[in-house]
Amino acid sequence: MRLKRVKKEQLAQVKQLYKTAFPKEERRPFFLLQLEMKKRVMEILSVEEDGFAGLLISSFYKDLVLIEFLAIDDRRRGEGLGSKVLALAKKRYKGRRVLLEIEIPDEDADATDDKVRRKEFYARNGFLPSGVEVMFHGVPMMLLTMNGEEITFAEYKKLYQTTSGYFLTRLLKISQY
Repeated sequence: MRLKRVKKEQLAQVKQLYKTAFPKEERRPFFLLQLEMKKRVMEILSVEEDGFAGLLISSFYKDLVLIEFLAIDDRRRGEGLGSKVLALAKKRYKGRRVLLEIEIPDEDADATDDKVRRKEFYARNGFLPSGVEVMFHGVPMMLLTMNGEEITFAEYKKLYQTTSGYFLTRLLKISQY
């Protein structure tokens, strides 16, 4: 398996998976991601294993890397590719603090709940709660970091502002639980 910077001829395939894998309210216009990539504050990677298998989109600020989007092609799910991608991402971003966001599972949710399964998947791959919980568009999210590394809300907000701009960053609030 390899992670490769997306090339012009792959953009349509990556964009299609991006649109089908993530709800509209979680996506930004794809052209904005491409602009951020040109500014070198974001990278759009193609996951390659026997052809196109998925995408990984990450943004950067100082020593922070936010894995914003990770998706495996529907036809390739269940092959353990997500764990392989995270292992490659850890190597790629070695020496940096890597984090991602997930929706906070409901307290009474059982093991079959998607939010619970997602949190368990990331925990198996070394991403643990950082202690920072945020509210974005009314959705409670928790920040997971590689090996539970420390991050502050102020650092996260600055990272977000670097790629999403001031307007969207204003919608981001620290959770008061």
